[in-house]
Amino acid sequence: MSSYRCASPMPPRISLLLCGLLLLTGGRAARAQDGYAAAARIVNPGVAYHLDGTAGTVAPREDAVLAVSAGDSLETDRSGRVLLTFAEDLQILLLPSSRLEVLGNRLADDGTYQLRLRVEGHTVQRFDSAGAQKIALNIETERGEVRAVRGWFALWSDLERSTVITVAEGNVDFVPTWGPPLYSAQAAEGIVAELNTARIIDVTEPYNGARMIGLASDCVGHVQVAGGVLNIRAGTSVGYAIIGDVLDGATVRIMGITEDGDWYRIQRYSGFGWLLTSGVQAECPNLPIYPNLSGENNRELFDVEQTEIDLLAPFYGQFDDDVWFYRWREQAEPG
Repeated sequence: MSSYRCASPMPPRISLLLCGLLLLTGGRAARAQDGYAAAARIVNPGVAYHLDGTAGTVAPREDAVLAVSAGDSLETDRSGRVLLTFAEDLQILLLPSSRLEVLGNRLADDGTYQLRLRVEGHTVQRFDSAGAQKIALNIETERGEVRAVRGWFALWSDLERSTVITVAEGNVDFVPTWGPPLYSAQAAEGIVAELNTARIIDVTEPYNGARMIGLASDCVGHVQVAGGVLNIRAGTSVGYAIIGDVLDGATVRIMGITEDGDWYRIQRYSGFGWLLTSGVQAECPNLPIYPNLSGENNRELFDVEQTEIDLLAPFYGQFDDDVWFYRWREQAEPG
């Protein structure tokens, strides 16, 4: 595995400037000698890379490849994405509005590659089932620690004030910050961890976090609209963009209601939207109450590569399956 890592005995400021120049020109070098570095490819720009021991960050260009080792971190904005490969047998896709820090990575005496990360945001992890390297992956989140040695799973550490894990293959353990018990999810299951509680929920494809949050809600409504179609909006007024619709007779998972009772918050595709309550029949006491002026900020993936779709498919489907998540630039709202 050939990868690039900036490191030199020069003063930190000079070293950082040189590092930034090399990264922006897509430079590569041999694997770092201070541990098992990951090869990190910038899939989409909008990434801040921090090298351990330096001040500030650099912004690698698209398709730049760099080495990431203990103490290093990557942070994405609303468009940035990074594909990391650890020990050649584990791929991690760091998605928009997320941060990943390598806390430790080493080869243990028994030959196991031990990798400790901290994630804030959204990642997808896939172990190579035919890989020769045994890997023990630990990921720290605000709600607890995720542990896996094989499989294919997605992690949202910041979804609706919860940590959400969904498993497409293999099994994943979750150790909450508040202590036992340990929660273990296998394929077609997920874990939703809130402030001081967690539960395992059965889920069908696509295994995305928003669906998990929706399934955790006990409130189901039925669309009843004379015109046959009820618009889903990005917020709680007709001034918000229409982001979808539901047909008369459809069922919806209701996540909350506005203070004035005019709008229901619902789960749809891989995100959330708003419906007028006048078009939905539901009897759901004790719903979470939202301000009258509320809006959504669903994650979007612009100009996705086939390599990414291959990793994301169990959680979001193919390109045409989730019109809220997979986007092209020309689909973006003006302004």
